Amino acid sequence: MPLEDDDGNRYAYASGTSFAAPEVAGIAALVWSVRPTLTSVEVASLLTETASRPPGAGWNPSLGWGIVSARAAVERLTGASSADAFALAGLRVKGKRIAGAALEATVRARWSDGMPVVVGAVARCKIAVRGKAITSRPSLGSGMLRCRFTLPRGSAGARITGRLWLTAPGTPPAAALFELVVRPPPAPARAAGR
Repeated sequence: MPLEDDDGNRYAYASGTSFAAPEVAGIAALVWSVRPTLTSVEVASLLTETASRPPGAGWNPSLGWGIVSARAAVERLTGASSADAFALAGLRVKGKRIAGAALEATVRARWSDGMPVVVGAVARCKIAVRGKAITSRPSLGSGMLRCRFTLPRGSAGARITGRLWLTAPGTPPAAALFELVVRPPPAPARAAGR
């Protein structure tokens, strides 16, 4: 008998080979994409060796070899972490570097495979004038991490530090840093002939 939640949606818990077979087949395909020369016996052995189960436990009738792990299988095969990573490059700060001016710091944001970061990450930035944080607005779009901020009045000659960074679950954060000095305002124009 199916169960229903408060909204009338039906659900049930089930287990068995009909659920496990597609997962194992998908992970086997992933393993073969990494190393196509493996035999089916080698792939099966890799999947059983990297399945998670209690230490010292082998096969048992209710859990088989344990819970298959795509990450563990690929990492064992390649000898490298399969965790994704960010790559930030080409930091630029646009705008006049004078008190009261609005500036924008931008940096290209890519995943480790070269694809632009569009979703799946949180954009962050922190701008400080003479060591004190000022208001900044981070955004992420089309593979560009942006941070908008306005230089405070009276900040001529001050040192500005900036940090733009991305975070995402299971991914090490990546940061781009910059430093600049606010220039004095331009001198007023003098009238000719005086």
